[in-house]
Amino acid sequence: FIVSSPDGATPGRIARAAVLLSAGRATEALEAVNDVLSRTRLDARDDFEIAQWRRLAQAIRVLALDAAGRPDLAAEEACGLTAEVPGHLLPAMLIAPFVSDGC
Repeated sequence: FIVSSPDGATPGRIARAAVLLSAGRATEALEAVNDVLSRTRLDARDDFEIAQWRRLAQAIRVLALDAAGRPDLAAEEACGLTAEVPGHLLPAMLIAPFVSDGC
């Protein structure tokens, strides 16, 4: 899919990370989402759509960190992401359990 549809590469990679996470493969999900974040770092500055996908990837990274046994880092990254994501969007909903009142 990613090769035949380059426009769908970012969402396809994010979906893959989410599937890995839901299958209990947290370490692989973390690797997959880190790859997405690395690939989108520069493009997200100038492309709103890529920036939105990147925020979703960051939220999935929070979940993957927690599932991989790093709840401290998950909470830290969730707090950092709250300033970037409005509360009614999916990334904010995903990280809500990790955000304490002290963020």
